[in-house]
Amino acid sequence: MSEQAKQQHTPGPWQSRWQEATDDFAHPIIAIETCEGAGDVAGIHYATRDGEDEANARLIAAAPDLLAALQAVTAAWLTEAGHGDGILEEHGPALDAARTAVAKATGTSPTGGTTP
Repeated sequence: MSEQAKQQHTPGPWQSRWQEATDDFAHPIIAIETCEGAGDVAGIHYATRDGEDEANARLIAAAPDLLAALQAVTAAWLTEAGHGDGILEEHGPALDAARTAVAKATGTSPTGGTTP
């Protein structure tokens, strides 16, 4: 699979929505769907209203926004690092964690390290 193919996902924004049990669904589901009505992206089946399932659904629904924000912050950090202001020495572990999370979300490998 190509690196570009690994990075493709359903564009955000996403939202979560309860689907109560019906004739078609024997159990409640929290659907994670596109806000544009393009359909479901994921679902939490046998969902309970204990708070944990709803929190998980919110986190999943926020994934495209979180990824975009983390990519922007990472790019900004790397831009600042080119100015020699010591950002890598001060925030290197956080930058590594951000790059690892982006790689996990996009199916790629983190590139380089935090050394300029």
